[in-house]
Amino acid sequence: MTVARHYLSTVSVAALAVGMGALRVIVFGNAYGATAETDAYFNAYLWFRMFFEDVPSLLLPMLIPAYLAQLNTGNVQQSQQLLRHWVWSRGAQFLGLLVALAVLSPWILRWTTAGLPEGAYSLASQMLWVVLLTAPVLFFACLLRVHLESRHRFVASGIFRLVLLSVSTVMMALSPWLGIWAAVWGLTAGALAGLVCLLIAYYRDVRRLTRDENLATDSAAPEIGITADGTQWSLLWILASVLLQRASTTIDLHFGAAIEPGAVTLFNQIGTLISLPVMILVQSLSTVLVPRAAQLQAAGQWLQLRQGLWRMCAAVCGASLVAVVLLQFLAEPLIRVLFFRTVFDEHQIADMVTLLRLYALSILPLSLHLACLGLTASHGAVRVLTALSFAAIVVRYGVLAGQVDTLTLEDLVYAHMAYHGTWVIGLLGYLTLRVRGEVNDCDPASPALSDCSGVRS
Repeated sequence: MTVARHYLSTVSVAALAVGMGALRVIVFGNAYGATAETDAYFNAYLWFRMFFEDVPSLLLPMLIPAYLAQLNTGNVQQSQQLLRHWVWSRGAQFLGLLVALAVLSPWILRWTTAGLPEGAYSLASQMLWVVLLTAPVLFFACLLRVHLESRHRFVASGIFRLVLLSVSTVMMALSPWLGIWAAVWGLTAGALAGLVCLLIAYYRDVRRLTRDENLATDSAAPEIGITADGTQWSLLWILASVLLQRASTTIDLHFGAAIEPGAVTLFNQIGTLISLPVMILVQSLSTVLVPRAAQLQAAGQWLQLRQGLWRMCAAVCGASLVAVVLLQFLAEPLIRVLFFRTVFDEHQIADMVTLLRLYALSILPLSLHLACLGLTASHGAVRVLTALSFAAIVVRYGVLAGQVDTLTLEDLVYAHMAYHGTWVIGLLGYLTLRVRGEVNDCDPASPALSDCSGVRS
């Protein structure tokens, strides 16, 4: 199956998942509106997104090359032992992250809800504990996706997102009885249902792999060391980078709460809507390319990797520019159709239209950010990602801190664009220098690097 066919199959599932995600945003907005209570929900949902989106976006590209190396030996038992090793060793590090978040959460929530009524802090604290209890489910699901995506089972992996969003949307239908808690418990129920689907797909694929390749089940167990997937500290660097990214987002929560109650909700609602088409086209592309990039890197075919990188960037730029132009014209009718209930007043509708038009300008940096992130992580550049996370925090805070007294929702969007712009500059710079250096240093006489011949300038 070609990369194009892999991409089309991945996009088909991603489109369903994103469609359900859009429905979820619309249901949430029309059910709850934009109040201090919904702002408290988004304070907790910030951390759910970290475990649901940020951790897999960096952890999958880091682990897939190591897992492919074991899987390509033709020994299923060996690859499964490596996966079990990750469950215990990396799972222990992940639990350490959860403990750290639980300890720091009172100070974090006090800061992000500083401009909201007192009850918002208590509500956000209770919701955050539900999210932390759900996080191990999301981490285990991420490790199962390592196997499925290494085997190009992108559809099976994508069903996890579809099931999670579907179940959480159905739970929101219970809002008349459970209130805002229907949205919170919907995330937990969706994560558990998605994990069940992943387990079924994983065990079916392992049985098929064992049967089709006639592998022995009594082979000697391999010796798996703590550095089997690279360095002992790889996951710690990844988690540090993810924490810094989410810490950057808390800046928006803090300054948004200072504007007015409901501002955080409006900002996050529109941001989620903007990210949906990006996830269909760009994140699906990154998901499919990571295993392929790992194979090219292992074979030393850096020239092909460089050509693929620039083709990807050109395609992302073209699609992003079309989306930006369309959203400038369709912003107001789109908002009025999606959020049709009277829970939003005219002032909030006007704010959402303005936000959507401004947020559309961030599609290009956001798309390039997501497209290059997986390729950078697959190269093992976790320290580079951590440094970029810190630089993006400084830029985001610098844009907002100087205008606290006159802060508006538009300023949050400008900070958002500056944040992703910082990432794009750093990621493209790193990938360009890394791949160019490998192409120039490759040995044309080597059979594995035969595609590098004639590259030297």
